[in-house]
Amino acid sequence: EKERSGGIKCPDSNIFEVELTEIERLSEAVDSHDSLKVNKFLDHLCGRKEWLGERIAKTEKEIESLREKKAKSDSLEQLEDIKLINGKKVLFREFKDHNMEILRSVSDSLQGTLKSCVLVMANILPGRINFLVTVTPDLVAAGVSAKQLAEKLAEVVQGKCGGKENKAEGGGKDPSRLQEAFREIERLL
Repeated sequence: EKERSGGIKCPDSNIFEVELTEIERLSEAVDSHDSLKVNKFLDHLCGRKEWLGERIAKTEKEIESLREKKAKSDSLEQLEDIKLINGKKVLFREFKDHNMEILRSVSDSLQGTLKSCVLVMANILPGRINFLVTVTPDLVAAGVSAKQLAEKLAEVVQGKCGGKENKAEGGGKDPSRLQEAFREIERLL
């Protein structure tokens, strides 16, 4: 059907299909109380289920990898949004529907590109917010604390945080106040 409608037929797609002859043979095996054939058919279905589980897991990993690459690419395109605050490069970034792992990866990539910076990144989810604040070692030595900045962000978005002087992360309940939190961090810097 897919081929007729112009789509691409996936060679693995027949794994989803149970042919009518298979159902008829199963029915005959059940009627004749042939447990060997019934068990063989059930084993076959279990094998299909395992294969589908593996495919789903692989596809989810691929999707997450693509999301991470896109987030990194988008962030590099937004480098013109860097603010210079008291001689420090500061980047505030808002994401939607990314996990903390992606924020960490984007942070590492941006720190590698910028060398000396403060990164304040937040991920907005329905009814909540996750955030990551990172500070490069040179700025930590100059007295800038990711932990202190994250505490201010957490306070504004009604959340909690934890971390060290170079990296802190947390979450909050009020994503509508993110821009206000960004302004508060600017004032601290």
